[in-house]
Amino acid sequence: LLRQYTWPWVLEMLYAFDRLEYEAIPGFELHKEVERILKGPSAHLRGAALRLRAEERARTNEDPDLIWADLLASEEEQKKSGHSIELAKTWLEMARHRLRLNEAEAASDLALKGWEQLSGFNEKLFPEDLKYLLDPKKPGRDGSPVLSHQEDLIDRFFDIMEEIVPGTDLDHFLHRVLTATGRFFNAERGGVFWFHVNE
Repeated sequence: LLRQYTWPWVLEMLYAFDRLEYEAIPGFELHKEVERILKGPSAHLRGAALRLRAEERARTNEDPDLIWADLLASEEEQKKSGHSIELAKTWLEMARHRLRLNEAEAASDLALKGWEQLSGFNEKLFPEDLKYLLDPKKPGRDGSPVLSHQEDLIDRFFDIMEEIVPGTDLDHFLHRVLTATGRFFNAERGGVFWFHVNE
């Protein structure tokens, strides 16, 4: 039976299972799927497989040159395929790789490329952990600012207002408040200290 899926969400799911050390789904072992996809006809899927292999190599501290080679090959495949979102994902992983090498300027340039590609679809697709690399004063490739400080602040304010809608489930409400507040302040992590005071 030949399995050929159109979108890489299956590969991304298998990668997440492997990273969390879940037992492999029979017939869908990550490394075998990656090797099968790399021999297949889809440039789109080959690009995703190469990106995920690079992510795994980074997670296991393999040779940075091998990681970069996979990312460059992924970029080339996604350019062939014409899939903008997947190309942006590769650029963002390239940015993370450059950060691991302490190359902040190169990482910032790659993050900007990813932002310009994703923001046309949905700004929320851009990962929170890389937003600090976007300098609002730095011009994009078209010469215009990436995002003015005022526009950014207003956008984040409206986002938090949409999230903080009271509900009957207190835990779910607090989770939404914490998530929205973290996004507002561009925080990578956050917490709530909840005390029960005896009346």
